[in-house]
Amino acid sequence: MELIDLISETRESVTVAMEAFALYLTVVSGYLVVAYIAGKELARFQVLFVTALFVAAACLCTVGAFSYFRGAHDLNVTWGAENYDGG
Repeated sequence: MELIDLISETRESVTVAMEAFALYLTVVSGYLVVAYIAGKELARFQVLFVTALFVAAACLCTVGAFSYFRGAHDLNVTWGAENYDGG
């Protein structure tokens, strides 16, 4: 693997992880807006349902971002400078 390939793959993983984190921030802000605007008008079941959806989406976004950051780290550890072939 050439150095430019390593840099490109790492950059791709970090970019996707940052996008997953941006999606997490979108989910959080959406939840906060709904909670602020319609929180008092929702029934208890609706509040529990929206909160459960939020927790599930937040967990998925967090796991996604973590896995992509972890993939970038593993890529650097596996194909780091000690395996660089100088080509």
